[in-house]
Amino acid sequence: MCNTEQQKEKIAEWMFQAIREYYMKKCTFPNDKLHHPELAGKPMAVGGDPEARHDFLRQGTALWVYTDSLKEAMASFKYEGCYENAAFFAEEFIRFRKEKLLAWKPDFLIPVPLHRHRRWFRGYNQSEILAEEIGKRLHLPVETDVLCRSLDTSPQKQLDDKARYRNMSSAFYVPESASYKLNGKRVVLIDDIYTTGSTLEACAGELKKAGVSEIYSACLCIGRDY
Repeated sequence: MCNTEQQKEKIAEWMFQAIREYYMKKCTFPNDKLHHPELAGKPMAVGGDPEARHDFLRQGTALWVYTDSLKEAMASFKYEGCYENAAFFAEEFIRFRKEKLLAWKPDFLIPVPLHRHRRWFRGYNQSEILAEEIGKRLHLPVETDVLCRSLDTSPQKQLDDKARYRNMSSAFYVPESASYKLNGKRVVLIDDIYTTGSTLEACAGELKKAGVSEIYSACLCIGRDY
């Protein structure tokens, strides 16, 4: 057990470096090759049912392509309690996406919420921890009570594009008590993995109803086909 703050800082620094070295070795490409430059300045396509799209998201960006080499890292972050890895992910995000995020001039960041049952089972929301780490480094506030999940939906990875969109319909809501925080604001939704965009689109739709002026998204990974 650490007895002093200095010891805690040393251990934290050691853990951070260990995580960085581990994931750099695990990747099949150098870090600059995992970087996805063509997404910068280009809106992400929103998947699901084309006839039901509303394009509430003004623009989005992602850090890495979701290759096989990153699946283990994302799975451990999302499902296996390795939430301390968020510090490493946030550092890399700032390294490659700082200018993009700041150019959007967000008032605050909003993590994609988990349903309370899933959060209780998992013990944390990986998107919230990631948002906190990014916000801390960019001096941006993070709002965790302005968007909630009303449905404990089926895991998206098991569904095709249209099923993903239907799965997310009515899955989120903005509490009445939080509406005053959103009117006229510019926000960035934070999530771990972008596939079809159904989850982000559903979140953005609810935020638009609550009066948010501009909505952007930032994710760690994006699928090869999006």
